[in-house]
Amino acid sequence: ISCDTADPRSRIYCLLGRKAGIPVLDLQFGSIQAAAVEWRFIIADKVAVWGQQALEILTKIHEVTKKQIEIIGSPRFDYLKTVSGESFLKLCKKHKIPADTTSKFILFASSYTIPSYDKIYSPKNLNSFKEKLFEISDRLDDFILLVKPHPMEDVNSLKAIAANYKNIVFINSTDDIRDYIPYCNLFITLGSTSTYDALLAEKMIISPNMPNLVWWDDVFIKQKVTT
Repeated sequence: ISCDTADPRSRIYCLLGRKAGIPVLDLQFGSIQAAAVEWRFIIADKVAVWGQQALEILTKIHEVTKKQIEIIGSPRFDYLKTVSGESFLKLCKKHKIPADTTSKFILFASSYTIPSYDKIYSPKNLNSFKEKLFEISDRLDDFILLVKPHPMEDVNSLKAIAANYKNIVFINSTDDIRDYIPYCNLFITLGSTSTYDALLAEKMIISPNMPNLVWWDDVFIKQKVTT
């Protein structure tokens, strides 16, 4: 079983397996888009993919046959999460939120920008949206905005945008956002993969319907996954 079809070492092991008559399975991992040309040279007998979209990409772009593909679902959701009052109190204590708060929680999965993405996703629009969100939060006394920076995001820059607004609590960028999703009343996303976790938790989800702002807008906005 190989989880990296791009790595020449994995490909060598797959070739040795095939030569020895051992069935070989590739797992979908990393990019499968057109630039990932390694998928055009499949060595494995079967490829296990996350879903129908991956199947269509592999068959249409990389010409992998449908007989070679098995849909097994995303491994991201192979976890159990305990939701309890005790867990909620620990989160409140960690972020100095009164344990007896009656405020509702809005969880914002923030996103980052890097130069290679700037032609597709406008950093100006992104920062403008964040500031507007912080401004709205400032006026909502019955809500607390929990902001989860992306691990690759410049946290200091994000905090600078929020500096003049209240009702905002920053979560550590290294924290697992899935620990917070069960306790939020509203989830705001810019195309984060954690959107799927919020869907599984049956949360109300909002994405800004603005050009060049939401990653995977064809999935999250055009298919009406988010409001």
